[in-house]
Formats: sequence, structure tokens, C-alpha cells
Amino acid sequence: MEMTPNPPLICTHGQFKLASLLLLDKLAASGTLIYYSGDFDPEGLSMAERLLLRYPGQAKAWHYTLEDYQLSRSDQVLSPQRLKQLDRVSSPELAPPKEKLLKTGLAGYQEGILSDLWCDVKQSMQGFNTSSV
Repeated sequence: MEMTPNPPLICTHGQFKLASLLLLDKLAASGTLIYYSGDFDPEGLSMAERLLLRYPGQAKAWHYTLEDYQLSRSDQVLSPQRLKQLDRVSSPELAPPKEKLLKTGLAGYQEGILSDLWCDVKQSMQGFNTSSV
């Protein structure tokens, strides 16, 4: 983070709270495109689904590809009860990782793709003067 001051990131620390949703509402109302990245588990995909539905056309699942899942995959076995939560995830954009999760039963964690996420942030910040932000 020291290499790119003031990156355009929001951390909600788990499930969305009212304050984070109000902030995201204001960003969406201003025309901001919202990228969501989280874990490859039922809760992470459900959070992505929630944003995709709440901000149609303005929210994008960020690094939710099968390749990203493979890079983030852990040995953490998901219980059948947790996997059942994926029944509520219906966005076409999330279908490939959802199906892979159901097939493997193994969670993937965002920490496994942090370098890729950070490369995207640095690339998006090129040309911006972040010292005045």
C-alpha cells in the first residue's frame, strides 16, 4: 500500500453493514463502477451476487474467474449446509466459480490472488496524482 498511496479501495470487513451500503449507494448514484472481490466460498459469492443485483450495470465481480479460483483454492472443505447457500446465487457472471465450488467442495481465499488484485489497482492508478486525494 505504501507504493500506491490512497488506492480507491473499500474494505467492508465481512458482510455489508448499513454504512457500507450507504457509501456504495452514493458511489453508484455518482456513476462509479463498483468492483467487488471476495472469497470463493458461499458467503463471498453471495455478497458478489448482492452487489450485482443492487447495482445492475454498475457492479462487477472482480477476479471471480475459474483461474482465480484455482489460484486461491485452499484445503478448507465446505460443509454441505454452506454449499447449499449457493442455491441462491444465480448471476451468470458467478456461474463458473459457483459450479466449481459445488464440484470441489473447497473454499478459495482472496489472499491467494492479492498480487493480481494489487496489480490491477496499481495499473488503474497510473497517471493519477494520488498525493492530493
